Amino acid sequence: MKIFVILIIIKLVLASTHLPSFYHTTDDIEKEVKNILKNCQMKATQKKYGIINSITLKPKIENENKNKAFIIFGEHARELISVETGFHFLQQICKVGVDFKLKIIINMNPNSRRYVEKGYFCLRENLNGVDLNRNYGFEWKFKENHFVQDSSGPEPFSEIETQTVRDILTQFKPRTFITVHSGTLAILHPWAYKKEDIVISHNNFRGVKNNCVDCLLGGAATQIGYTASGNSMDYAYGVAKVKRSYTLEIFQLEKQNQRKEPDSNFAEFLQHKEKTQLSNKELFCFDYFNPRSEEQYNELVSKWSDIILQLIK
Repeated sequence: MKIFVILIIIKLVLASTHLPSFYHTTDDIEKEVKNILKNCQMKATQKKYGIINSITLKPKIENENKNKAFIIFGEHARELISVETGFHFLQQICKVGVDFKLKIIINMNPNSRRYVEKGYFCLRENLNGVDLNRNYGFEWKFKENHFVQDSSGPEPFSEIETQTVRDILTQFKPRTFITVHSGTLAILHPWAYKKEDIVISHNNFRGVKNNCVDCLLGGAATQIGYTASGNSMDYAYGVAKVKRSYTLEIFQLEKQNQRKEPDSNFAEFLQHKEKTQLSNKELFCFDYFNPRSEEQYNELVSKWSDIILQLIK
């Protein structure tokens, strides 16, 4: 772990990159969330699990609606737009309210995100060098590859972040679970660990396709083309027995910007980092996973907040 952190610090010193002004820092989000919750149109509380803040929202007037949803953002630190969307989603929900219970983790990987905010835009794993979305205890497989940053950790649920999600799923028992990512455009359901699709009976699932015509839609491994063991979506469906479990991929560089990235395969691009200066690599990582213009940013967080709301109803 110490070597991993030292490498990050060295790269930060060398990098000359800056976060666009309309993005929020982790500290800013934590402060603003407190103010949002004070004025929320729902009963709002926040609980800290180690480094993770979990928000609970309940209708102010009790009703018979048994629907419950649990949404997490920012499992991968470099996917800044995921957390930004979570922040916007919370703002919207607190303005209008809904008639069912919600749990939200806006920032699943806050310690690594702080490094990303300082310019290390390629950091995906947490500061223990673990890909949180490979650390869940369902079809978990040991893998250690820090270069492409998809290491599983030494055992399932070795990390406080994934332990927190596991415990909330067990105690809260949501009807819908959603994890939000970026790097492509997709609305995905299990399975991700194998190329086999479950049967979806949720009417809203195919209905949201109209809001993202370029989105892949279906089983994660089938649509994306590779398998991912130990991920949160499969765990929620396969172990926690959540009826509706989704992964959203909310930004894809070439679809949004109509620009061709330096390498069509991101992992291959990272493996050939000697071809580019570090600062250029970091800037490319930012652009690969996040919109750079404020107009695109505003359009994206608004659109995906609406899609999330449709999926959890």
